[in-house]
Amino acid sequence: IANLKLSNAMVFSYSSPIFIPLIAWLFLKEKITKSMIFAAVIGLVGVLFVAKPDQGLFNALSFIGLGACFLSAMAFVTVRALTSTEPPERIVFYFCIFGSLISSIPMFWHWRIFTWHELVLLIAAGLLANISQLFMSYAYSLAPAGQIGPMNYIAIIFAGIWGFVFWHELPDLFSIIGIFIILFAILLCNPFLQKKLLSRFK
Repeated sequence: IANLKLSNAMVFSYSSPIFIPLIAWLFLKEKITKSMIFAAVIGLVGVLFVAKPDQGLFNALSFIGLGACFLSAMAFVTVRALTSTEPPERIVFYFCIFGSLISSIPMFWHWRIFTWHELVLLIAAGLLANISQLFMSYAYSLAPAGQIGPMNYIAIIFAGIWGFVFWHELPDLFSIIGIFIILFAILLCNPFLQKKLLSRFK
């Protein structure tokens, strides 16, 4: 994010659902369906429409972004595996503890005193991230990882809403098309709709 264009970084940030069904199939032996793969790919197309990455998408730094995307998918699948034996609250607690310990190492490389405004924003980000982790853990305890993964795409729609509310950013035609594509991908995650689609293609 620090070294790539934000639009390019967004593509990597929201590409983890592509890997989630495959990783869940390899490590958790969860069933992988055509509709899961289709929903993940369709959602990624929607992200590309919204983010509109340029030719700088593929370079040496992109491999770092792709690695982050893959590791994020691994984390989601790990949460799914843990929910069979651990409550979501305990998962989030240890996630935060170990995340804080690991993050504290590079923190001291550029240490400085925060302003009150920065501190408030950081605390707010931490609280929201913890609530998000709790919701995500509960979601992965209720459904297969490959089915929940594409739901992550809806974050880009909320990002657009917040961009309009706080910075008066208006989406262009491509972004609106992308939002509808993402919503379609999310609908494809619905088991009832999956059955309907599969019966049509048979």
